[in-house]
Amino acid sequence: MSIYLGYFLFALGGFLSGSVMFSYLLAKWFFKVDIVEQGLDHNPGMTNVMRCVGTAPGLLCLALDVAKAAVPVFIARHLLGMDSLLFALVIAAPVIGHAFSPMLHFKGGKAIAASFGAFFAVSSIQEPVVVYLALLLALFSLVVVIKPDALRVIVCFFVFSLLCFVLPAPRAAGLGAVMIAATVIFKHITNYGDERAAVRLPFARHK
Repeated sequence: MSIYLGYFLFALGGFLSGSVMFSYLLAKWFFKVDIVEQGLDHNPGMTNVMRCVGTAPGLLCLALDVAKAAVPVFIARHLLGMDSLLFALVIAAPVIGHAFSPMLHFKGGKAIAASFGAFFAVSSIQEPVVVYLALLLALFSLVVVIKPDALRVIVCFFVFSLLCFVLPAPRAAGLGAVMIAATVIFKHITNYGDERAAVRLPFARHK
């Protein structure tokens, strides 16, 4: 089998895996709740499962959203390797599948958990890509606090996509980060509310 065909098939499989909307399905099947209808932002993600159903089901959906992106990328990494830039498609595919799920008429979730899953699968001790993303979210949530949440995510993923070209990371991860950042930023811009943007710096006085 051609290596190029292998990348294409894993990208397709990753897209289909990512498009399975566990949060929507589990809430509807087991709790008879439509989180798209009842959720505050009508997002078919685990946050609305927590809000509408409960914490435990929400954590289960979080784990499944991470796994559905991590598993196909992890398998492709070990079967095909990450030497080719085409592997960026494999990394991004589950995230794009989640964000534009055919299951929900291409109106999927915001893809943060799936992003963590994809980058967890390509991370190593020498190239801890997923740690970069986690630290940036912590930085903009706890130190330089950016609000609203949508703006925080936009800034975080934009900076993350740049860091992947500067800090130790697989070559394909940099291109994959750009594709994923574009997807996540688009989803958050199109779901941006009317809350005013605000930045609270460390040691700033509270009014």
